[in-house]
Amino acid sequence: MAWKVISAIKTRVVEKIASTHVAGPHLADAIRVARVAASRGWSCTICPWENKNDSPGSMATRYRQTLKSMIQANVNGTLSVKAPALQFDFELLKEILSVARGAGMRVQFDAQDPASAQPTFQLIEKAAALYRNVGCTLPARWDRSKRDADRAIELQIAVRVVKGMWLDPNMPRVDCRLSYLELVDKLAGRVPHVSVATHDGVVAAESLQRLIEAATVCELEILVGLPTAVAHVAEKRFVPVRVYIPYGTPHLPYNVSYVVNRPAIAGWVLRDLYLGRRKRLFEETKGVGYADA
Repeated sequence: MAWKVISAIKTRVVEKIASTHVAGPHLADAIRVARVAASRGWSCTICPWENKNDSPGSMATRYRQTLKSMIQANVNGTLSVKAPALQFDFELLKEILSVARGAGMRVQFDAQDPASAQPTFQLIEKAAALYRNVGCTLPARWDRSKRDADRAIELQIAVRVVKGMWLDPNMPRVDCRLSYLELVDKLAGRVPHVSVATHDGVVAAESLQRLIEAATVCELEILVGLPTAVAHVAEKRFVPVRVYIPYGTPHLPYNVSYVVNRPAIAGWVLRDLYLGRRKRLFEETKGVGYADA
């Protein structure tokens, strides 16, 4: 019986940590946060979380609804799509691209686990042939990201660089900062747009500086619910800031991987739980410095 109680507590803590980077359960929550971001001069990327029982068709509908709500609310944003949630169905994706094309909004493909990367890129290639305003995400933790960067360069699409949540079994030990900067160097001056997605101030500053020197259009992307102090790294360089805004209900096992591979996030949230505080959206966290998020 004791192990069941401990397991329930662990699950609750992990879900609490994951929930801090979600705007709320509903699309309206994401739109509200996007407006807060806009008031600071920041753009956004909105990402619907899939529920465990969602079908590819229901997720396609949610993606289209998200786009339509962003258009109606006049949100300066991008839609984040997870190809596995659509089961890599190009027919479903075409319906989403049709809505995005009407407003000129970018459709950004998120990275999931390494096993889904190949079919995701196959879908991206089909999408880019139909609609140019698409983008891919390259995790610095993955060995294959160097090759995928070449594909992005060939396709001339926008790239979002992240440290990555899922570990690569082919590269279990990696210096994420070094790998991240190597990806940035490979992309600098060779793709139309690079989004530097990190709360690591050292990596953010160095990445943006290298992209600026290569005359590459770039931006800093931060995750909703985390400290926003790193935004000044971009603003002092006159680089735009974007906020990544997921909405929906976080669930395991995604949460477990998120916490294991993002210890800084766990630390921030557990601190707030210990102090009995609820972090407000975009609340500045004093004294945190630049953590490896």
